[in-house]
Amino acid sequence: MPTTHLISLLLLFAISCSSPGLQPAPTTDTVAETVATQPFVFGSRGGHGAETYFLLKDGTLYRSAYADLRTNEEGYDFNYDDPVGDASNWERVGPAPAEATELAADFPESAFTPLADTENCPALAYDGSCPYLGIGEGRSYQAYFGDFGDIPQVAEYMERVATLVGRMLQ
Repeated sequence: MPTTHLISLLLLFAISCSSPGLQPAPTTDTVAETVATQPFVFGSRGGHGAETYFLLKDGTLYRSAYADLRTNEEGYDFNYDDPVGDASNWERVGPAPAEATELAADFPESAFTPLADTENCPALAYDGSCPYLGIGEGRSYQAYFGDFGDIPQVAEYMERVATLVGRMLQ
């Protein structure tokens, strides 16, 4: 009988040690810090092959190495399969401006995560352009392209992207 109790106690002890237990839910600050430390691509895509991309990574700002070319021009070789990981996609600009860092830190992940369609750019119908956003790298890279006018929180954020890109191109 004492052996059975000892075995039961040992099993309970082993189970309690291997269980991860309850983990606290990430706070908004934790989510923002995680997003802010991930590679963050922002820019615009439009009709007639006009694209402009910036990359914020480790506090440094990069600009697409093909920013002065349209996608249908000779020499345009942006790697869409690995936009962040392919170093030939980017030219170093310098330290990231505060506005770009704030944009990355303010990314409303909870508003973007449920989007079933990550492309929503009605302006392409008349060769216009829309903001572009990409988070992460490698297989975890997730891109969003459009204005998403029917989803207020996403639309407001994408407007911030468009405004920042416009300022950076002046």
